Amino acid sequence: MLLEFLQDMGDTLRLPVTFVIIEFIGTFAFAISGVRLSSTKQFDIFGAWIVGMATAIGGGTIRDLMLGVNPFWMTNGSYFVCCALAVLAVGMFGKYIIHHNYTWFIFDTIGLALFNVVGLEKALTFGHPYWVAITMGAVTGAGGGIIRDVLMNDVPLIFRSEIYALACVAGGLVYVACLELGLSVEISALLSSFIVILIRILAVKFHWQLPVLKGEDKPSNNESNILRVIILLLSVVSCPLCANAQVQQVFNRNIKTLTLTVDDDPTLPPYLALRGHQHIDIEWDEMSHEYKRYRYHIDHCDWDWQPTDDIFESDFLEGLNDQLIEDFEKSFNTTQIYTHYRLRVPSKEIRLRLSGNYRVRIYEEDSEDEPVLEARFCIYEREAGIIAELSSNTDIDFNDRHQQMTLSVGFGGLQVFDPQRELKVIVMQNRRWDSRIEGLVPNVRKANGIEFTHNRSLIFPAGNEYHRFEILDVHRTATGVDRIDWFEPYYHATLFPAVVDNSYSYAEDQNGVYVVRSSDNYDDWTTAEYVVVHFFLETPRLPGGDVYVSGWWTGQTFNPDCKMEYDAEHGYYHAAILLKQGYYSYEFIQKDGLTQRTMGSFFETENEYEVLVYYRQQGSRYDRLAGYSIMHNAM
Repeated sequence: MLLEFLQDMGDTLRLPVTFVIIEFIGTFAFAISGVRLSSTKQFDIFGAWIVGMATAIGGGTIRDLMLGVNPFWMTNGSYFVCCALAVLAVGMFGKYIIHHNYTWFIFDTIGLALFNVVGLEKALTFGHPYWVAITMGAVTGAGGGIIRDVLMNDVPLIFRSEIYALACVAGGLVYVACLELGLSVEISALLSSFIVILIRILAVKFHWQLPVLKGEDKPSNNESNILRVIILLLSVVSCPLCANAQVQQVFNRNIKTLTLTVDDDPTLPPYLALRGHQHIDIEWDEMSHEYKRYRYHIDHCDWDWQPTDDIFESDFLEGLNDQLIEDFEKSFNTTQIYTHYRLRVPSKEIRLRLSGNYRVRIYEEDSEDEPVLEARFCIYEREAGIIAELSSNTDIDFNDRHQQMTLSVGFGGLQVFDPQRELKVIVMQNRRWDSRIEGLVPNVRKANGIEFTHNRSLIFPAGNEYHRFEILDVHRTATGVDRIDWFEPYYHATLFPAVVDNSYSYAEDQNGVYVVRSSDNYDDWTTAEYVVVHFFLETPRLPGGDVYVSGWWTGQTFNPDCKMEYDAEHGYYHAAILLKQGYYSYEFIQKDGLTQRTMGSFFETENEYEVLVYYRQQGSRYDRLAGYSIMHNAM
């Protein structure tokens, strides 16, 4: 249970489990230092907890804001509990903690060392260079102490003469050097922490200090107050988030090849125009010939994919929910038997009345609380006008590794009085909901619309063109396939190994799309074979977390079945995935959501971008998808 909790925390924070443990220990140590100092000022329990919280999360918050991600403590309430335990510890062991002069120093030094390595690793997982990682390590380690000292009305320790932040820089250099020498991140973190603690102890013992700049005037009270306000504002400011939303999910391992097809075109994204006479087919295979009595349940959801509780089912659904799925067909003449099921929406039995997000859950009869899969799609209106332009001349680089969007949203017939509250604008790249940008704040407001210009939240990694392969016949190789072998009970297709590109080369791809088909091109859904496909990425072991094979066909970006394992003997990452015959495009992505280390990143890359504009008028009971646009960049 504890290991699963830590792994979930690591996935949320985009950190290895080791660093989650380090971050918790550092949080507790820094909280103790803050609570201990507040006790000397005779703060009450709540005040001490606030100071402990500010000390523990302050540096990490500033770091995450600078990295452009959701501050770590907003994703899990355990940090609040950790700080409360620090208050309890001081309360129970106060006579040992409060009355010993070195108690504060010990816990502050431990927190400094541990938070420094957490900041280093988090910056590296986001693909930043070493000098940025060292800076983020120092910010993470020293930031909380600055806020603590400001709250305590003391001169921040970092601004005093004894060595403090410089110890973090030294520890960062050691960490980077260890990684370059091929040591594991755990050993690197241990050595880095040891160096920080050692330098701090020696600096205090032997009074090591940097030269002091001397001037005539002392800073005024007003200047000190301004500094205090700036730091406190940094600790509470919010930023756009990249959420790890899962688009399609399979909960039963016997379910394979979940697909959503709009108007019989498998390359289209799952968006239907309201009253547009379109349909979407939700299809999947159950790996047996035993008939399953599947039923469907459709929910209307808000912009964040939470079920809309303020409307009745009859408001959005015409027809009956929870009906039996009767469109199914068994596989024919295949080595692996399966039954293919299909649900069409809308149909003669059901129609949808409102725009917005829709969630469809499929479950076996009498097991409504245990769905076997979940599919998501959207119905949009054409009320909001969307104009978007893409450029490789971004606010952070020029014709290098990023692409930036300039976006305008027109209100059209919508009555918008407070755009910040009534509109939710979401932008995503290549249909990846984990890369979505939300919480955007317009910098231009007009009577008939809003604009987002020079918005750094709309800067995306350019990435590289997707890899692709095709299996049309299990007896002959095709695009991207080296060989096909038969090993009971499956065919095995070995793909040509991929390498990390050092320069851009155009290759026509489908940005993660897949199409089920065979050479006969006849009744592919029930005659196509299932093949174990072997993926290879030739590269030294990469920093930044686990590597996954990803595409629209994996259902979610970090599908556990698509995680690659590193073979140190042969120097490559490998994954074996059971897939149905057809065309597949895919990329290699790391747990931090980036492909720079696994694929390369080039401004010329062709990407697909989607813009969604949700609208909830004041007093309304649901979120309308008032506008939708899809575009491809042409650099």
